[in-house]
Amino acid sequence: MKRYILPCMMGLALAGGPAFADETRTPPPTEPYYAPQPSGCDLVRLKIYFEPGTATLTPFARDAISEVSEQLAGCSVQRLNTTAIAGDSSTEAPVIGLAEDRRASVMKELLAQGIRASDVAMNTDLGNSVMSRTVDIELQTVPARIS
Repeated sequence: MKRYILPCMMGLALAGGPAFADETRTPPPTEPYYAPQPSGCDLVRLKIYFEPGTATLTPFARDAISEVSEQLAGCSVQRLNTTAIAGDSSTEAPVIGLAEDRRASVMKELLAQGIRASDVAMNTDLGNSVMSRTVDIELQTVPARIS
């Protein structure tokens, strides 16, 4: 019995040998491989809502800005457009001041989250209803260059 074990093992080793031969390996790819580009470097629009008569960011607004900051990882913000809208005041003078204060709150939070742009456009709209109490943000982005 022992004299059959060695020849059987040799036969099995030789039978399995062609599986490891060079001609059975798959050839390397002939086409170049390109790493996938980040998909978050598109136009991003965000609407930040405020409580009536205030310019303080809500926790939800802070979370929304934080999510946008994470989405823009690997992107460079080229242009930042903001439109502050305040239609929830009874006279025009406080409305403009309230809209500016809201925009300042949003810009401060954007900077705190690391969102900066080389070109910033700021607009103010007096709004036409009591529900007009937002800051609309538009971020034009491109993939960041590392140099």
